[in-house]
Amino acid sequence: MALLDKVIKLLQAGEKKQAQITKDRLPSDEVTFGSSGVTFRAIDDKNINAFNKALKQEGYQGPGINLQRVGEILAEKLDGQMKTLDLEEMILAISKDNEQFFKFLKRDPQSLEDVVATAQGMGLDKIAYDLISRKPGDVLPVEHLVGGMMLIASLGRNLDDMATKIKGMSKGQEKVDLYKQFNINIGIMKNLIGQVSGVGSEAGRTLGILSAMKKLSNIDMAEFYVKADKIMPTEDNDFINAHIEMYTTLPKPGRMQFAKQGILSKSYDVLMEIYINALLSSPVTHVVNMAGNAIYSAQRTLETGLAGLVGEARTRIGIGGKTGDRVYLGEFNAEAHGAKMALMDAMKSFALTLSIEGSENVATKIDLKNLTSIGNTDNIRTVVEQIQNIKTGGPVEFGKTSFMPALNILGIMTRMPGRFLASEDAFFKVITERKVLYREAYRNMQIKYETLIKGGASKEVAKTESEKVYKDILLNTDKYDDIKQLMTQEARESTFQEDPQGAFSALVRASNIPGGKVIIPFSKTPTNIVKAVFDRTLNWSPVYRAVKKGEGAEFDKAFSKLVLGNSIFAGMVYMAMGEYGDQVVINGSGPSNPKARKFSDAPPYSIGFKQEDGSYKYYTFSRFDPISGVLAMASDYAYYAQNSGDADMVSLENIFTSGVLAVSEYAMNMPFLQGVSELHKASFNPQGSTEKFIERMQIYLGQKAGGVITTTNDFINQFLPGQPLIGATSFSATLERVGNPDASNVMLDEEQLLKVEGSGIPNVMRGFYLALNKAKSRNPIFSDQLPPSLNYWGEVRQQTSGKFTDYFNPIKIQEVGYDAVNQELRALAENGSGVFGGHKKRYEGSYLTGEEYNNYIELFNTINVIDAKKGLFLTKSDPGWRAENTIKEKLRIKITDKASGYQELNDDEKFAELNTIRSKYSKGAMTKLFEMMPSTKMRVENPEKLTIGGS
Repeated sequence: MALLDKVIKLLQAGEKKQAQITKDRLPSDEVTFGSSGVTFRAIDDKNINAFNKALKQEGYQGPGINLQRVGEILAEKLDGQMKTLDLEEMILAISKDNEQFFKFLKRDPQSLEDVVATAQGMGLDKIAYDLISRKPGDVLPVEHLVGGMMLIASLGRNLDDMATKIKGMSKGQEKVDLYKQFNINIGIMKNLIGQVSGVGSEAGRTLGILSAMKKLSNIDMAEFYVKADKIMPTEDNDFINAHIEMYTTLPKPGRMQFAKQGILSKSYDVLMEIYINALLSSPVTHVVNMAGNAIYSAQRTLETGLAGLVGEARTRIGIGGKTGDRVYLGEFNAEAHGAKMALMDAMKSFALTLSIEGSENVATKIDLKNLTSIGNTDNIRTVVEQIQNIKTGGPVEFGKTSFMPALNILGIMTRMPGRFLASEDAFFKVITERKVLYREAYRNMQIKYETLIKGGASKEVAKTESEKVYKDILLNTDKYDDIKQLMTQEARESTFQEDPQGAFSALVRASNIPGGKVIIPFSKTPTNIVKAVFDRTLNWSPVYRAVKKGEGAEFDKAFSKLVLGNSIFAGMVYMAMGEYGDQVVINGSGPSNPKARKFSDAPPYSIGFKQEDGSYKYYTFSRFDPISGVLAMASDYAYYAQNSGDADMVSLENIFTSGVLAVSEYAMNMPFLQGVSELHKASFNPQGSTEKFIERMQIYLGQKAGGVITTTNDFINQFLPGQPLIGATSFSATLERVGNPDASNVMLDEEQLLKVEGSGIPNVMRGFYLALNKAKSRNPIFSDQLPPSLNYWGEVRQQTSGKFTDYFNPIKIQEVGYDAVNQELRALAENGSGVFGGHKKRYEGSYLTGEEYNNYIELFNTINVIDAKKGLFLTKSDPGWRAENTIKEKLRIKITDKASGYQELNDDEKFAELNTIRSKYSKGAMTKLFEMMPSTKMRVENPEKLTIGGS
């Protein structure tokens, strides 16, 4: 027990240290007012259980209902029409005056005009008194909210007049007296603003509880309200019994409780917790998260420096001029100094979040309604206390059974990827908070200095007083709610945790529908990344709004983002357009025709450097958002602009069209939105016809269901000995990719194909088996059961280089040589002449197996065509076979040999010439496949004659 006590004390000390580090961080409010409406924080199971306990009689320890006092209140509220009543009189009175009573409690709807009129009728003096004397938690009528805003506007005008008058007065007692009155009014104004904000927040919280009333599982209050009207006063015993009988049919308010999660909902939450954390389990993911946060943090500080230059230049030429309405040059240094000062606390916050709190008390990138579906806490100290209580025979805190500590340990282990993610973000939040704190301290110091100088103070006095402000903000930050709000907001922004607003919030809503997390596991992070990229490239509306409203500081910030973002964008476009010759090559998403991408040798979103032997070494840049987004957009923009037929690179129409295409392409290639990209392909099939939409959607749904099941299987494998279930997570996939760099072919084998055909739901089952094979390919235990994945030319696709650094390095490095055939095929595809179709995975409607498909590709790339019409083809083992007569050599010779006459053809004729050659080899490959594998020919031509287990 002594050991447990020591552990608990150690963990409690860690929590206190974490609280000290984050003491200036504001909690997320229950109510968020955004441009898209009002959002209420969901009530979780812990709070619902506590509320249900309070609603029950045994859970309430306060005094009972004082019916006499109720009568007194009614008498007061109903204009003295009722006196103090005993129980019998009160029941009769409430029944008799039912309509008036409820009309008072439930007022008729009012328009804003009506509310304004009522507020004016009450008098602003009365409203001001009620607001200033309001206690925290009090909810005042809506007239006080509207009247308070009217008061603030009126008082603001008075303050403006007084300030103008004071500024023009000569020194003397009259000026001092007026300033004292001015200062008192400033205090009143601050109080009024705080109270009006408080009234709004309390009203919002009330709305949040009202929205939660929908969860009441055993009472319809509206039904009670309507049906209670039918219970009338009477002295007739028969009628009394009838009315009492009617009462028994009403909902029972005394037994109300909030609905708890059903078993299906709870199971779904558990599955999603396992699924989401499995997606985050790769070490590469966490390196990407930290690198992205670090680059974005540095970028934001650079933007502050640039904004300072903009603010300095703007004020020097006389644009603006209001004190403090600018970004100061020194804010850049202040942010850099703040980051330096925060480093040690940031590392402590990382360690403490990881080792104690987890994601229990912090905002994270994980968009789950319940972050602790397995167990009921993520706090290790709480678990240790639960264990201690069991050992001492006491109750388990927050738990119901002695199994709760074990369940919580299981949950913490499951959530370790998310725990690391929260800890990484905690590090950068502390960095950002201190950056903001030092920046705002410097900023307020400068504003104080300028204000005093303009007011006639000497430089020495101004310097001394402004330095006091700087020190006070750093030492007494708790007094400055506006700065704490900025610290909290920018910390969330810098880690992509802000709640999306406007159109971006649609993705969040879509992800929260049942099953939505399977398709959109992450919503806040990708939308924030896309917004950050957009704000730094194409979104000029903040600059326009700042100019329109005359907001100098906001202009400086918005303009600096666009200047820095577009400078990076333009530099990348400059390189991508070949301005460095052939020494540096930029590759975007690849050819605009998706079918042509199989002929692209370089990895997407990469930069290539020419080597001495003429090959290129490519380095990917696609994982460091949001800076990667700007680079990716630039590379795609250059590609689309060059191939759009419009030579004017600075054409606004060209920029907009190419920019939008680039944004769309990049967004659909983001790992966060892989599910959305897959759904898009299943819905619209950009690489083929849309005729079989239902079939594609069924396969897609089967794949998604299979993905969740196999992910759960790998979670189960961690705790069950023996033969593992087929499953995979991002962690196992990383191990597999590095241990076995060869990619796997996930097409179904023959047994799976036959099971699919006999299942009754073939498309769904096909999707499920594809997911099952994908799980095999991502697990080193099972991946050797699958054939390798081959590219168009029969080469085995490589996942990684197989080096140790691939376990955590998000940058893919690949060497690519010059290939005349691939280059020509890409060029013909881009100019619209045509593109080679992919190798067919079906023959006359029947699917090939993975092994058969690979055999076909190998034959396609190795046979010699002697006479296609007569069916004469040679395989590699046949006498007379020659390497120069394989398809790629035939195509290369046709393209590069000047004597072939190929260069004299137009593009359409060139494609027709090459496609004729391809068709002969494709026919020959299928012919030879059937000769080598007669069972394949029988199965694909007569599938109805086959049964499971034989062919």
